[in-house]
Amino acid sequence: MKLYTSPTSPYGRLVLLATLPRHELDFAIAYTNPWENPAELQALNPFSQVPVLQTDSGTVIGNSPFILDFLLGHPLHTAEQTATAAFAFSLLDQLVKLFGLQKFKAENTPDHPLTERARAACIRGLAAAPQLDAESGDVAHLALGMAWVFMQYRLPDLQPHLSPANQSALAHFTARADVRAVSPENLETRPATLAQLRQSLV
Repeated sequence: MKLYTSPTSPYGRLVLLATLPRHELDFAIAYTNPWENPAELQALNPFSQVPVLQTDSGTVIGNSPFILDFLLGHPLHTAEQTATAAFAFSLLDQLVKLFGLQKFKAENTPDHPLTERARAACIRGLAAAPQLDAESGDVAHLALGMAWVFMQYRLPDLQPHLSPANQSALAHFTARADVRAVSPENLETRPATLAQLRQSLV
């Protein structure tokens, strides 16, 4: 199997984080820049989005929740887990949208009409976020933590909108060895497989 991702993709980093403890799993990691619409990625995913998993049979699975569902065997078992995961992915989608609107704003032009709407949605979501269990290996809490890690990395001015308890939890989450292993800085070393990435935990 091969996972196509980028060192900065929060969705790809979540897939790597959630699969790190599963030592029975291994796959190649291919790094790409989806913003550049590379031909190899578009051949697999016409939306030019990462992560994308190509299975040994050649089947292509896009969208991180579905990749995780396939690799981890339906990891969401309760209504609470599912609700937390749904909240986390919705929040992350809004954060990524806001970052994209800001990233591609032409110089000396007004903000896109959707920018303020996305920002307001992010602020509401951060304020209403469930409490993060910073030590959990549950996919729902990993997704929630990685949404906040992306916020901290790309939109740090939004962090004060998290509750004090969740800001404390985020500090503990980012200190985890597995979270550090999937940081953009570590992934820039281009570990070629999940097994090789695990070696950075030692």
